[in-house]
Amino acid sequence: MSAGTSSPTRQRWLIPVLVVVASLTVGVGLLAREVYSHPDAVPAGASAGTVSPVSSTPLRPDQEPGPDAVDLSPDAAAHPSQDAVRKTLQTYFSAINERDHTKWGTSVTRTLFFEKPPAEWQDAFSTTKDGSIRVYRIEQGSTVTTLRALVGFTSTQSLDYAPNDAKATCLRWRMVMPLVRETTGYKVDKGSQNESPINEKC
Repeated sequence: MSAGTSSPTRQRWLIPVLVVVASLTVGVGLLAREVYSHPDAVPAGASAGTVSPVSSTPLRPDQEPGPDAVDLSPDAAAHPSQDAVRKTLQTYFSAINERDHTKWGTSVTRTLFFEKPPAEWQDAFSTTKDGSIRVYRIEQGSTVTTLRALVGFTSTQSLDYAPNDAKATCLRWRMVMPLVRETTGYKVDKGSQNESPINEKC
């Protein structure tokens, strides 16, 4: 058999392989577009004041952690509860930066609040400054009254207060923050052990 011809058996075998390869190529392309594109257009129903593109310019060390205003990706801004989630997270992070345990308590569930008494909380966040806070995605939780927000932010702190497994004065975090709807709005709840946050040095 010459090198320029293929048997019918080989042709039948190649067809499904080519289909799979083509499908994977399209899938990877769509994923790459979702991850790396940051459209300027605001989705329908989103507030233009809450959406900002991700900056591709890294901050200087003296500028970290960046502003503490919570902003939303276009994907997160399209969620119907985006404004309530943004306001809750803004209170949560602002309270940490202001060392205000009482204010922080208004943004979290009672369970989480009582797990962090004032003295312990004040000590844990005594050198913390959070900024560059962005909500990438908001999705339904396990019940109709719960949500999950994928949040990224930068945190600076004294080296003595850095996590044991990430000793650095500047860390970039990615975590899923669960929220529960209560009478006064959404509150940040305890996270699951299956949703461990990840970090990297700035």
